[in-house]
Amino acid sequence: MGKAPITNRRQLGVIAGGPATNSPVIGGTVPLPNIGRIGTYSEMAKLTKGFKGEIQAHKLVEWRHLKTSGISKSEVPAVILERTTHQDITNALRTEMPFRKKYTTEQMMNSYQNAYAESAWIEIVKAFLGY
Repeated sequence: MGKAPITNRRQLGVIAGGPATNSPVIGGTVPLPNIGRIGTYSEMAKLTKGFKGEIQAHKLVEWRHLKTSGISKSEVPAVILERTTHQDITNALRTEMPFRKKYTTEQMMNSYQNAYAESAWIEIVKAFLGY
C-alpha cells in the first residue's frame, strides 16, 4: 500500500512486460488470436477489429477508477478476452462494485482480486491504483 500509481504508458510497458505482451491464456477461453495479450486499451482494441466481437479488449482497471489519475481512456491497461469470458468478468466486477458509489483503494483491490484469477492482472491493477 502507499505506492505511487502508474501515470503513463511507459510504466505500463514495464509492468506488463512490454508494449503488448502475451500472458498465460485464461482457463475456459477458446483458442482465438491474441487471447490473454496485455497492452493499452487502444492497442488491444485495434487487435480485436474484424473478429465480430468474438474477442474483446477488457480494461483491467475500470476507467471510472482512473478518471482523476491523468491517464486517458486509451492508455488504460487492457487484456484481450473471448466474448463470454469478458462478459463474465464484467458482470462480476459490476456485482462487486455497482455504479454510483465511491470505493476505497482497498475495496477496489478486494473486488479486482475476487474477479480476476490471473495474478499478473492483479499486479497491474495494484500498480495503477497505487496499492
